[in-house]
Amino acid sequence: MVFKFFGSTDPGHTSHVEGFPFLVMGQHRYRFGWHMLSKEAKIFQALKPAKHGVLIVRSKDLALTDTDLAKGVQRNDSINVHWGGEGGSVVDTWSEGCQVMVGRGYINHNDQLINCSHFAAPNYATLGTKVNGIYQTKGAYTMLNDLVAALSGANPEDNLVYYTLIYEQDLALHPAIGLQKAAEILARFQSLT
Repeated sequence: MVFKFFGSTDPGHTSHVEGFPFLVMGQHRYRFGWHMLSKEAKIFQALKPAKHGVLIVRSKDLALTDTDLAKGVQRNDSINVHWGGEGGSVVDTWSEGCQVMVGRGYINHNDQLINCSHFAAPNYATLGTKVNGIYQTKGAYTMLNDLVAALSGANPEDNLVYYTLIYEQDLALHPAIGLQKAAEILARFQSLT
């Protein structure tokens, strides 16, 4: 099954001396786990890199160049997939390369847009509160967590999620998933209010 989510993929912050981490394009293996478990009292559900981590490229200035790419890739265990409310400026101040999903909606395995905007909280402060009588949740990200949990078994290999990062300009290389399709998907997400 393939599901499509809207979110932020670029780092907005780094504390690493080599610069900002960018997830390498392609498919990566993740498993369900916890984000920030050792750093803060408040922890977050997340998809964590599976057994061998994911591949990243670092840049000193948020602009990947041929010089950055020539340095090669690094294995990284901390580029997670997690919820980020509305994303935007909040992500810009703290995300160190994580793939941060917005809860407004998703496109399901039948290519249908599922609108979660009326119950998707924009941030942690509003999570669990009522708006117009409706409890605010993580929206689309809650569905992802439920899906992973429902399909998981006792074997750790059962709860693997394959996350694929494809840049828009590269979609033009294949007509079936070309820029027109990417533009349609983006327009569908932007229509959510």
